[in-house]
Amino acid sequence: MTAVPANSAHPKTRQAWRQWLAVHHESSPGLAKVAAAKADGSWTLLDAVEDLETPPDLKLALAALPHAAENFDKFPRSAKRGILEWIASAKGAETRQARVAETARLASRNERANQWTGKKVV
Repeated sequence: MTAVPANSAHPKTRQAWRQWLAVHHESSPGLAKVAAAKADGSWTLLDAVEDLETPPDLKLALAALPHAAENFDKFPRSAKRGILEWIASAKGAETRQARVAETARLASRNERANQWTGKKVV
């Protein structure tokens, strides 16, 4: 949270902030978007990704290939998070299945899925 200047009209306490929000933002378009996101599930879509929770379909795919689960577990947090978000963001079941299969296949070779492999420009 950014610091609020001393001469600012913004509330300084949590209680004052809640009261200010109740008065000024009840009809805010931003709150309507938040409500819609909560209703359609997109508000919490990436919670499991942030918690690095491996989805059941990926667990099964990793378990089916030698060393895949072990290698996947050793990937850095940032790589796992990127892979899990890539899988979660698939728009269709077929795309998701392909991403899960690719992740497991590459993990069995200790390679990370969905990684940019372009050459460095020197």
